[in-house]
Amino acid sequence: FYKSIRIMYKIITITLVFPVLLFSQKKGQNEKIIQLKIVGSLNSFITPPKYIYPFFLDGNKTGLDSVLVKNGKYSISRTILAPTLVTLYAKNPELPGGLKDVLVFVAQHGKVKVISEGFLSNAKVKGSKPNIEYAYLDSIREIHGKQLVKFYQVKTVSEKLKIETSRKIDSVQNILAELYYTYLLKNPKSLIKPFIILKYLNNLPDTLEEQKIPFVNQEYKKLSKEEKKSFAGKKIKKKIDSYIIKIGNVAPDFVQNDTLGTPISLKSFKGRYVLLDFWASWCGPCRKEIGPLKEVLAKFKDKNFTVIGISLDRDRQQWIDASNKDVIEWVNLSDLQFWNNKVAKLYKISSIPANFLIDPSGMIIEKNISPKNLDALLTKLFKVEA
Repeated sequence: FYKSIRIMYKIITITLVFPVLLFSQKKGQNEKIIQLKIVGSLNSFITPPKYIYPFFLDGNKTGLDSVLVKNGKYSISRTILAPTLVTLYAKNPELPGGLKDVLVFVAQHGKVKVISEGFLSNAKVKGSKPNIEYAYLDSIREIHGKQLVKFYQVKTVSEKLKIETSRKIDSVQNILAELYYTYLLKNPKSLIKPFIILKYLNNLPDTLEEQKIPFVNQEYKKLSKEEKKSFAGKKIKKKIDSYIIKIGNVAPDFVQNDTLGTPISLKSFKGRYVLLDFWASWCGPCRKEIGPLKEVLAKFKDKNFTVIGISLDRDRQQWIDASNKDVIEWVNLSDLQFWNNKVAKLYKISSIPANFLIDPSGMIIEKNISPKNLDALLTKLFKVEA
């Protein structure tokens, strides 16, 4: 469900797109760069804007805050190191409610012409071949995007309707994922490949994400060095890395409900040492460790340490009864999906008890550590006298 919310956010905000890389070599450097110049014309405006506000989503933090419009013309020059999404904003009093006039397009090397008629967003973009691909895909995606917007606007307290709406959202996202997957296979030399891979990832149902990561990794490896440095390239790499669960790697974030139905995220505990403990009411060895683990928590809870329990139960009452009987004092989460618990699958759990010790930066520093060894390690980390 939370993944669906993230997708919705991406639909109603600017769409990330990335162009082909055609480079000029700067003398004396090994780094490839793109020389870009945007030349714009504003025609038939009732009230022409005084400024154009450009934003380049390419990892380059330097740039222009505003560009002056003179006699209906403006020009933006840019030297960039990675594929570029360009978003242009303008204040237009002709739009209701003070809405900004926005144009999003794929930048291309060399000169790109933007000819707007009446509104900045009503434009023809010339000189950018990747933008042709983007416009084609976006036209196909648009009808499905409208369906998603409609589904997300459904407000109800009915649990049945919530489930049905969630199912419809997953169905549409699955269609979009298949669209991008097919396009990748048919267009291996696509000019906006990083964008398509990222869109494919963002629309994959949770149940298929892990299964498709090898394919995503395979496509990621085919990207150029510069494409991997792009915003989309970095996002793809981050997702791939999240499936590598080992000491020294960042612990993947998640959201799951506690016993009261309150959603809790791992990232909300950043800045603390966290033992992520996988257990279940039916797991005898797990419950034997609860007592010793409570002793460790009592000793170090005032020293920036806590525990998050992830239950692999499928019966809510059994989960609650075991939690109460063992007087579990830490955050206690479950989705009641047994071995299909999403967090358990994310962390590749195949047997329990299992645990991961995560440091304040979010890095995994130990796994499957006993309460005794955990006590010793925390004593060392916090320099507590034994």
